[in-house]
Amino acid sequence: MYDQTKHKYQGDAGNLRQSHNRGALVFVGILFLVSTGMAGQDKKRELQVKPPPIYRQLEQPISPHYLKLFKAAFAKLNLVGTSSGNGEKNTKSIIEHFNSGNGISFLLVITNASEEDVFGWSVFNSHILNRPQLYRDGALVSYRDNIMDLLETIDRRFPNGRSSSYLLETRKSRTETIGLDDWYEPLQPGRYELSVWHRFLWGGEWLESPSVTFEVAGERLNKVKVQPSSMRN
Repeated sequence: MYDQTKHKYQGDAGNLRQSHNRGALVFVGILFLVSTGMAGQDKKRELQVKPPPIYRQLEQPISPHYLKLFKAAFAKLNLVGTSSGNGEKNTKSIIEHFNSGNGISFLLVITNASEEDVFGWSVFNSHILNRPQLYRDGALVSYRDNIMDLLETIDRRFPNGRSSSYLLETRKSRTETIGLDDWYEPLQPGRYELSVWHRFLWGGEWLESPSVTFEVAGERLNKVKVQPSSMRN
């Protein structure tokens, strides 16, 4: 009787070890899938970060004007609501009728802070020179999948497209509209923080605007409040 009980116990212990080992393998597999998924998510989010400047463009003799646009030390950026005019004296604005996440846009105000006039290029495709960075309740909001593919193509080789030149006089500003529908799925209710990276040439260095915080209200409210926020590091 003792031998039978001992044999049964050993059998149960063996089954328990096998079950434990299977459970451990399942756990390791789940952990691998989770870590792989997180790595994929990090990779996807990494594509939202500004691509590095292409400094090899500066290795050959270049004009001072090109160098000025490449490094863009002359410029100062500001980000304001579309109802805030040119944004030079904006401290707070309220944009009405944004009770959903559709149709939200901001003005990127580009000011020539230098003592010299600057000639620049404006491109029809806003995705070439801009990279908005949007956070909802502290979490990075991903671009739409088709935008991710577009940006990867843009940053891999010099894009073709319509462009035009402009003159930015000293101490003067120009604006570009940053429509969030061009980058993101409709925004859900919540608190958001937005900044925009901007460059003046493909492959050039980036400047970051100060960020703005805003709230997308639920159905009961009928406005989006926008106020300046500190610059994200």
